[in-house]
Amino acid sequence: MSEQLTGVVVGAVLGVIGAGFLFTAWLSYSGRFRSWMLARPPLTFLGRYWGLLPMALTGAGILFVAVCAGVIIGAGGTGSVPAVWVFVLVVGLVVSLVAAVWTSHRLPRSLRPAWYQDWEDRGITEQEVTAWLRDRR
Repeated sequence: MSEQLTGVVVGAVLGVIGAGFLFTAWLSYSGRFRSWMLARPPLTFLGRYWGLLPMALTGAGILFVAVCAGVIIGAGGTGSVPAVWVFVLVVGLVVSLVAAVWTSHRLPRSLRPAWYQDWEDRGITEQEVTAWLRDRR
């Protein structure tokens, strides 16, 4: 397989994964997908807001990597592209992942959806969320 085709394939696969993260974050913010509150991803440093903005930031980071990695691989690998592309790729990925971890623990109230703010204001417990999800099914 040629290097350009490999770059396109890598970029497309990562693009689909990143778009999936962004779509799931959109569903979470709109209130159509709330069961993320009951799950804790294994082996992560994510806090209680992981399904909201952190998921969107992770998706954006993956899309950024998809574009950069596709360009780098398509150009013949890291040896044939300017070092600034590799630097931008690494910095962009690190910034998006650090921001995702940070906002999963400290998401400002103004960035939380209204339905989540309402639940927090009423002091909803995990058992009540579980019961609510069970009743919706």
